[in-house]
Amino acid sequence: MKKLLSNQSGVALIMVMTSILIMMALWGEFTFESKLSRIKTTNMLDKSQSKLLAESGIELAMTRLKLFKEAYNTWQSNQAAKDSISIQLINQLWEVPFAYPIPTLPNTGAQVKAAIEEFQKDSLLEGEMKVSIQNISNKLNLNMIRLSTLNKPPPPQGGALGGAGGGGAPGDDNGNGIPDDQETLPDPNFSMEQQFLNYLTKRLREKGEEDEVFRERYGNLDAIQLVANLKYYISDKNPRRQNSTPIDMQMDNSEQLFNDAKITAKHGPMSTFSEIYLIPGWDDTLVELIRGEFDVFPTVMIDLNKLTENMLRLLLPTINDDEVKEFFQYRDNPEDPHFFNKLEDFKNYIVTVANIINENTFDEQFDKLKAQGIQFGAAPTLFRILSEGTMNRSVTTLVATVSMPGQEQQQAAGAQGGAQAGQQAGAQAGQQAGAQAGQQGGAQSGQQAGAQGGGPAGANQSPQLLLDPRIIELQIN
Repeated sequence: MKKLLSNQSGVALIMVMTSILIMMALWGEFTFESKLSRIKTTNMLDKSQSKLLAESGIELAMTRLKLFKEAYNTWQSNQAAKDSISIQLINQLWEVPFAYPIPTLPNTGAQVKAAIEEFQKDSLLEGEMKVSIQNISNKLNLNMIRLSTLNKPPPPQGGALGGAGGGGAPGDDNGNGIPDDQETLPDPNFSMEQQFLNYLTKRLREKGEEDEVFRERYGNLDAIQLVANLKYYISDKNPRRQNSTPIDMQMDNSEQLFNDAKITAKHGPMSTFSEIYLIPGWDDTLVELIRGEFDVFPTVMIDLNKLTENMLRLLLPTINDDEVKEFFQYRDNPEDPHFFNKLEDFKNYIVTVANIINENTFDEQFDKLKAQGIQFGAAPTLFRILSEGTMNRSVTTLVATVSMPGQEQQQAAGAQGGAQAGQQAGAQAGQQAGAQAGQQGGAQSGQQAGAQGGGPAGANQSPQLLLDPRIIELQIN
């Protein structure tokens, strides 16, 4: 027994085996960490590459929108181009989606396929890219209901020498170049907030009729308080309001609701639509009721060719279901579509073709909308760019909201000539015959020179031109 215990043969073998096991464990851990690091590095590179592809798609889309802007401005300034080219043809500069690698159809010609293959062979792009541009110029801006602490600018003083001619147009108390008797003023009973309240009330009623669970949950909802909370959130602090509407009076309760919810009102325009979730009373279900027709981004003009059913009912409250159906059949007929290139085309259908309302009612309705700052046309001015970049298993999607604002329209040369002539004639007459004669001479000369130079102020305005597109919101998914 003692001999066996004192025998140390084989100890070295055990030590070697133990060392080998330890080395194998270390080698396995090192190999695993190396592979994991390589996978992480590859994924990071793929993610970076997919993001670069998506950003390249945004740049491509912005370039196409700039081309559209140049083409539209040329078309708008050239009557011959308007007579020979439709706005729908110009819209194809941005409407057609783009994909890389460029897909080919089974019936694509051999020459086209060869050109595509040659292009992709010489291209430095790796991965896949998909880019599409959507026209979202069919929504109203919720920020239009906000109240400001700014006062309306006082009318300019014409002075004793310049008389009425010095104001740019006779009877122009606002100093905007438009005679007061020709200017459409906002109707307090047709405000943006009232239109929004009417739409929200209508959607709540319709949804309640369709969904019993919704009716039980929101049956006693105060729509006026909802709109008042929204208006309080985006309006300046302590705005100058008259408390002349139920919404204004409910804004006194809104402050307490914000305090109870421990939420600080922004007191400024919303920059993203998601901010509406911060307002007391607004949840996902209610937001979905208005999402399709309202947004927070400024739109130069509402695209008449993108009007939805709810927007059509908002613009024409008396339209019935059959007239709505006929409208979309007329506009979107795949075999014979009818495009509304200007408001007059839309008016012709509503008044003459469909006989929905008479001409006076149409003019009155849309003059009120125009007084609220809402314009209509066929040129899209607000876009959403969807750019997706793919590299192996990594996918990056960028969603950009792009605004294409309009240039400020200049007053007609006739109005400017009338104002200048009015000032000069008024000054000369005032020096010769006193202040009263100066006022009369200025007014008469301003009217005469304005008529000779092109009619009353504001009668001739430059065409609505667009500025370069600019990204106003960017989301990364």
